[in-house]
Amino acid sequence: MKYKPLIGLFLFTVGGDKNNIYRSGLREEEMMLINKIKDHPMILPLEDTGDTMTIGNSKRIDCPVYKIPRLPYEVRIQDLTKKQVKKMLVDLVDFCIYCLEKEVCVWDISESNILYWNGKTYFVDFDAFSTLDDKHRSAYYGFVKFSYLFNRYLKGNNRLTSAEQADHITIRGYKDWTSDQVGKNFNDISLWKEFKKVIENTNDKAINSHWADEYATDEEKVKENQKVKITEDLLKPTHGGSVLDIGTNKGYYLNIIKENYDYLMGFDVDDKCIDMAEEKYGCDKIGFTKLAMNDFFFGSRVTNSRIKRFKSDLVIALAVTHHFKNSGVDTEKAAQAIADLSNKWILIEDIENQFVYKTNFENNGFELFKRVDSYPSSRKLSLWVRS
Repeated sequence: MKYKPLIGLFLFTVGGDKNNIYRSGLREEEMMLINKIKDHPMILPLEDTGDTMTIGNSKRIDCPVYKIPRLPYEVRIQDLTKKQVKKMLVDLVDFCIYCLEKEVCVWDISESNILYWNGKTYFVDFDAFSTLDDKHRSAYYGFVKFSYLFNRYLKGNNRLTSAEQADHITIRGYKDWTSDQVGKNFNDISLWKEFKKVIENTNDKAINSHWADEYATDEEKVKENQKVKITEDLLKPTHGGSVLDIGTNKGYYLNIIKENYDYLMGFDVDDKCIDMAEEKYGCDKIGFTKLAMNDFFFGSRVTNSRIKRFKSDLVIALAVTHHFKNSGVDTEKAAQAIADLSNKWILIEDIENQFVYKTNFENNGFELFKRVDSYPSSRKLSLWVRS
C-alpha cells in the first residue's frame, strides 16, 4: 500500500482505506510502553499493517506502519461544553493513574492528542508515553499541560492559548490548586487522585438561556410537525454518509433521521442545548458539540478554521440564516462556510431575498436540486447538490 505523510507521523493511503488512520515511526521501545496500556478503553486498537516507511530525514527509517480506526468526527476539547470538558478531564486523569500503575508516564497532554465522541475520551498520540525515570519527558510535563487544559477549558482562564505555552512558571500564574502543586512528585498517584476531586468539584453548569426552552421538548410532537415530514421526504436522495446539522438545538431532528445515515454531528451555540442533546440522543452514530459564531466564520473560508474537521456529505442549515443575519455575521462568509463544509449536499431553509446564498453555492459548484414551495414558513426550503 502507498502512503503519504499527513501530519507529523500520521499518514494517509494513496487512493486507499478511508476507514482507518495510519501511524508510522513507532519504535520498539515505544511499542513496549503502548503494549502495557493498550487494553485501556481510551486507546484505540492498533494493528500492524506489515508495511514499513521512512519519514523525511528523521531517524525513523523503515519503521512499521500501524493503523487505528478513525472516529466519526475529530472532536477536540476546544469543541466541547464545560460539562463535556469535565467528563473528558475526569477520563483523562483516570487514564494517567492507570498508566502510572503500569509504570508508564503520559507526558504530552495537549488539545490535539485527545478526542471525544459519544461521551467517551480517546488518546491518539502514541509518542506521548515515556518511562517513569525519563527526565526529559516526565510526568511533570503531563501535569503542567493538564493544568493548562483544566484552567482554560473548564475554569475559563484564557491567560494561555496553547499547551505549548504551559510551563512551571506560567502555571504558577493561575494561583490555584494546580499552581500550588508545582514541585511535587508527579509520579505520585495520590496527587492525581486529588486532582480528580478538584475537577469533579469545579462548576460545569451552562449559562441559562431561552434556547433550551424555545422549541418543543416532546419528540412525538416534533415527528408529527408538518415541516419535519416535508424535510424528511426531501432528504431521501441524500441518504447515506455523514451529516452536519448547524443549529441542532436539542438534537431531536438528528435522532429522527439517524437510521438513514452513517454518522451525524449536531452543532449549536447553546451549551445547555448540547448537554441535553448528548444526554438524550448521543450514541455511536450521533455526536453533539458547541459552535460559536466566531469559530464558524473565522476568515473568509471555513478551510482556514478549526471546524474544517467537521466537513460532511450533507450539511443541514434549518432556521439559522436569520440568526446569522441578526447576529451581524457577514452573509457572504456564512454562505461560503456552509459551502465549504459540504462534500455533496446542502439542505437550507433560507430567506428568499438573500440571493448571496444562491450565488455563492453556484460559484462553489452546487446546483439547485429541489425547492419546496409548499413549505409552511416565510422562508423557503431548498436542497442543493454539488455538480
